[in-house]
Parts: sequence; C-alpha cells; structure tokens
Amino acid sequence: MIEHDGIRLHHRVLQELQPVLGTVPPEMITWLSSTAKTFTDYQVPYAYDYLRAQQASGHTVGYLKLFEKHRAEVLDSQKKAD
Repeated sequence: MIEHDGIRLHHRVLQELQPVLGTVPPEMITWLSSTAKTFTDYQVPYAYDYLRAQQASGHTVGYLKLFEKHRAEVLDSQKKAD
C-alpha cells in the first residue's frame, strides 16, 4: 500500500507540474506504466487492481519473506529475554 500511495502522490505532483511545464515528459511516466505514453494516458490504478497485479507478478513475495524473517528474529529475541 505504501508503493500505491507513492504512485498516487507522484500523480498529484505531475498534475501540479503540468501547467508549469506545459507537458509532462514521458520519462516521468513510463517508469510507472508500460502503456501510458502521455500524462493524459496515465491513470493511477485502483488499489485492488494494483495489489492483485503485484501479487500475480510475485512482487510481494520478497516482502513477505522479509517480514517473516524479522518476525522470527523478534520472537526469538523475546524468548531469550524470558
């Protein structure tokens, strides 16, 4: 959800920059979307769709493993303290 919120904030910043720049350079969009070539084409995905796509791509697996590792370390240190 943090990544999705970052995308949402990035979109808002681009909205504010567009009148100043006249146009949003493609380099500021294409790293977020493989299909959008202009700012008009770029829309922030719904959170549900974004999370489903992240899960399907395996993007979240690394985070899950890291969180499980940290949790195990915390539980282990708590056991040693008792």
